[in-house]
Amino acid sequence: MRKLIAMLLVLMVLLGTAAGMDTHKVHALSNTSIVATTDKASYYVGDTVKVMITGQNILDLNGVGFTLNYDASLLNLQGSGIVLSPSYESFGGAIVDTTNGALTYDILNKAPVSYTKTEPIGQINFKVLKSGIGTIRLSGIIAVDSNLLQVQSSTQTQTAFSVDVQLPAPTMSANITTPTNTDVTVTISYPSEAVVKEYKVGDSGAWTTYTAPVSVSDNATVYARGTDAAGKASNVTSITVSNIYKIAPVTSAILSPAVPNGENGWYKTDVLVSLTAVANEAGGVVTTEYQVNDGAWITYTGSIPAFGDGTHKLGYRSKDQAGNEEALKTVEFKVDKKAPTQSSPSNPTSNTPPTTPKPTTIQIVKQNDLPAAVKGKITIQMEEGKNTILLPSRLTDLIGVNSLQIVQKDFTIEIPKEALKNMQGALAGKQVDGAQLSFSAIIASQDGVTKLVNDAINGSTRIVTASQVYDFSLHVVTTDGTRIPITTFEEPLVLSFQVNPNADSHLLGMYYIASDGTIQYMGGTLVNGSMTAKLTHFSPYAVLVYDKTFSDVASSLWSSRVIKEMAAKHIIEGVTDTEFNPGGNVTRAQFAALLARALGLKAVGSAHFKDVNPGDWHEQVIAAVSEAGIVLGRSSDTFAPDDAITREEMAVMAVRAYEHVKGEQVTLSNTNSFSDQAQVHEWAQNAVRAAQEVGLIQGRSSNQFAPQALMTRAESAQVIANLLND
Repeated sequence: MRKLIAMLLVLMVLLGTAAGMDTHKVHALSNTSIVATTDKASYYVGDTVKVMITGQNILDLNGVGFTLNYDASLLNLQGSGIVLSPSYESFGGAIVDTTNGALTYDILNKAPVSYTKTEPIGQINFKVLKSGIGTIRLSGIIAVDSNLLQVQSSTQTQTAFSVDVQLPAPTMSANITTPTNTDVTVTISYPSEAVVKEYKVGDSGAWTTYTAPVSVSDNATVYARGTDAAGKASNVTSITVSNIYKIAPVTSAILSPAVPNGENGWYKTDVLVSLTAVANEAGGVVTTEYQVNDGAWITYTGSIPAFGDGTHKLGYRSKDQAGNEEALKTVEFKVDKKAPTQSSPSNPTSNTPPTTPKPTTIQIVKQNDLPAAVKGKITIQMEEGKNTILLPSRLTDLIGVNSLQIVQKDFTIEIPKEALKNMQGALAGKQVDGAQLSFSAIIASQDGVTKLVNDAINGSTRIVTASQVYDFSLHVVTTDGTRIPITTFEEPLVLSFQVNPNADSHLLGMYYIASDGTIQYMGGTLVNGSMTAKLTHFSPYAVLVYDKTFSDVASSLWSSRVIKEMAAKHIIEGVTDTEFNPGGNVTRAQFAALLARALGLKAVGSAHFKDVNPGDWHEQVIAAVSEAGIVLGRSSDTFAPDDAITREEMAVMAVRAYEHVKGEQVTLSNTNSFSDQAQVHEWAQNAVRAAQEVGLIQGRSSNQFAPQALMTRAESAQVIANLLND
């Protein structure tokens, strides 16, 4: 510690005196003191003792040195030693003697202040090894101001605390850990010394005497504690039940052509049907099956044989791993591929006036009509009154390395060059020669739109159209007139809709509408009044306002608006269709799922954690965020998916997600920090500061972050919104 003063004296001689420093002026108050305190007065074996080094009544404190003495048989130093507050830095090397329990430090203040204050200098953590009476003592204290005048010297401070043996915590287990729609039974085992055995369900639940396993009907955290005959209580232990899910999948049937292309509701070409099931990851693996004309059920594996001539009834449904089964849905259609013929008139000299031909709705684009490419795009304007564009043959050769863009007053659709090549590659042999691409955009009838809105409305969701509803289709037309539908694309197409400027922009999304009226969210980005999304198949599409209301989220709740906005983006869901449980906890797996949905992350491989199993509802989302470097697990091979996530764990994940989006690390420049920053674990210190600096997190009250507190569902919605809105 004398090295501290010696070095500062040299600096003063070289710099200070030359600058005219008054070495006899005293800046510090006489009652300035450096003290060590513990966070509690009593501990149990295994607890962490947090020792805070604090400067009290300091003025112009430039440097401090001290030795902290402790009982090495009672306490075990955690980490490498002191964690300094942001405005302090180590001066020279520390002397760490864990054998004799002595830690010696020399510390410089990077930002001395000219007013009196009390501030934390650093924190040292210890683990309690045994019971007894412990003391923390500071000795050899030297504190100097900027004139190197000592403001405290050789004063000793001592803090005493007690350590007792704590009753072992109860152990807990759940009878079901895979997705389920039934109650989960939690069994609690208490140590033999416990004479009082208690549990509670949820943070706000009441402590109840444990007499039998606890049945949990909704996702919640169950807490347990025991108390011995002497009144000593165990630590509270908990288990989070997060695998209960009671909402069935929703399956949509997509017909191609989407609407009858013959007379009187008949199709005149084969009908192809594809099925798409929408389900939450919490329900686990989804199985979809179908039946034709009330026949045997067949597992859907991605395709259904084409339907030819006849009247057909297709039934379909989906079931998730949790046991939620969708009610049977059906779609019926009629196919007659025999084109009707018009008999010749028996009296060719009839004076019946000729029928005036209807104006065609087909726009024929010839080779010479293709404009020059601009910025890699060849743009074709769809004419007013037209709903179909017939493009020239050899289109891929004519387009070259460019993409094709079709523009209409209500929408713009871009077909990448790779998608065009894949479409041509789907044709066999002579079909390629002379084949043309036909694109159609049929505006939905007002009756159909009204039915869509009415069908989508339920007690908690309001749907409003914010664009026209269009039914898009693509066909390859061969030289003999055969129309071959293209229903899916290996490379996504890009669709943009003009949006009603009066619509609530924060509740908008692009949706496709299945033949049974169900809707599926496709995402979308809103820029300058136009919403854009990528499509992998054609069917009716529209931009909709999705206004979700939960019965337990009052409009006055601080998080009500952000919950509504995140529900509109289909990032968050309720615990039921009508309840959100804003104060409930969030598991590590659930927060990983929120991040994956928000960032659109998809897994390439599988999760490498030993506590994440194939088939778990969260396996793919954890793999996705792990591959993106957003989560690293509790250890190298464990993730603890069902543990409730703490606020500091959330901060670490959120900052990594932010850096993943930005492509660079956060540079810390803000010196502000939470008042309880010293309580943040060392591994989360920088992340919490970074999350605060870029606006991802806020404190709860009195500028406190509460790092070890559990994250709530409402708070998680706000963090995701902050991440997306940055």
